[in-house]
Amino acid sequence: MNARLQQLTCGLLCIAALTFPFSVAAANTSLTLALLSGLASGLLWQGMVDLWKNHHTLSLAILTYLLLVLLGLSWSLDRSYGLEVVSHLWLWLLLPLVYMASNDQQWRSRFLLFLSTGLSLHLVLCVIQMNGLIEIDAGGSAAHDATGYIGHISFGIIYSIWAGWLLHYGWLEHGWKRMVPWLLSLWAFAMIFAAQGRSGYLVAIAVLLLVFWKHLLSGQSWKRTAITLCMFTILGIVLISGPGKDRVESTLHGVQAAWQGDLKQVEARWIIWLGGIELWKDHPLLGVGTGGYPEAAKNIRTDHPHLDYHGVNYSHLHNIYLQSLVRWGPVGVIVICALLWLWLRAGIQRPWSVHSNALVSLSAVALIIHGVSSVSLEEHFATILAILALAIGLSDREREETS
Repeated sequence: MNARLQQLTCGLLCIAALTFPFSVAAANTSLTLALLSGLASGLLWQGMVDLWKNHHTLSLAILTYLLLVLLGLSWSLDRSYGLEVVSHLWLWLLLPLVYMASNDQQWRSRFLLFLSTGLSLHLVLCVIQMNGLIEIDAGGSAAHDATGYIGHISFGIIYSIWAGWLLHYGWLEHGWKRMVPWLLSLWAFAMIFAAQGRSGYLVAIAVLLLVFWKHLLSGQSWKRTAITLCMFTILGIVLISGPGKDRVESTLHGVQAAWQGDLKQVEARWIIWLGGIELWKDHPLLGVGTGGYPEAAKNIRTDHPHLDYHGVNYSHLHNIYLQSLVRWGPVGVIVICALLWLWLRAGIQRPWSVHSNALVSLSAVALIIHGVSSVSLEEHFATILAILALAIGLSDREREETS
């Protein structure tokens, strides 16, 4: 393989990591150039071979999912939109490329440094936005919901994965090398809760539980267990009585209204999910196909007048499991659940004895939780970071096995 082309590929990946939180265009351009360079150098092909060899089951699950997305076009109710969905699958080529590039420990460290720098600078931008010094119109981001250019939907999952990894990283270090990542982690978690998103809260709490379980509860010490329980009790009290109070009350009100059958008091997501179930009943075996949901959802108001979408045409179901059911039937749910389970298993099977190993299970947990309220594997920011985390984590696991 051409050494200069490999260095160029790694350099482009670092640029993409730095610009990732700020510009979709800049990050996509760098990633595309990195893929072309990796193809020319042979790095991309070698990564595919190694992934298939070392992680056969997980690779098979990913390929099955990708093939299902492609095959779903054949019975899609809207193939033009289905092609748009398929066009985003190129991001999965990053998995073998970054996996192979990360075999070089020096480049892996540089890549994580560039990514952490970009995410840290973006947090600074969010603080500036929070104080009303700059206006950003991106995915619902505003001064009261300061999530920068990432937007409030993906902000929680992105920073939960990063903050969880920083927390783990600090646990393996000492002195200032421990305090710096821990302070960054604390800052990221604080910004997640300040952004007031329930999905972000849940992902952050799940990530914290996983990290504490690995580093505290696994020691089977009653003192560690007591400290951990106290920390989460305090966190729960702060969440319920602080920034999450309104969200918790809103959720409880929605549950009560739904139980009483008063759909007018239920938030939009619940209506979308109920409409999705009705769509699946009309296409129980194969679903509406890849990209077929928006077209099929247009008839919901006519066929089911009690489901009021308030005149909004949603492009997805805000739930990856229900969306898979509606798109591809029961097979779709099985495939997506198998993929996420194998992803999670790949991360938790081995001890977190190296810095990047935790990224596999952290990204899996984040995708699983976030998928309940969003299409976590089809969001630009969430998908890219999850794929990068999986690639780097699997690569570091290979180093552990070799040593």
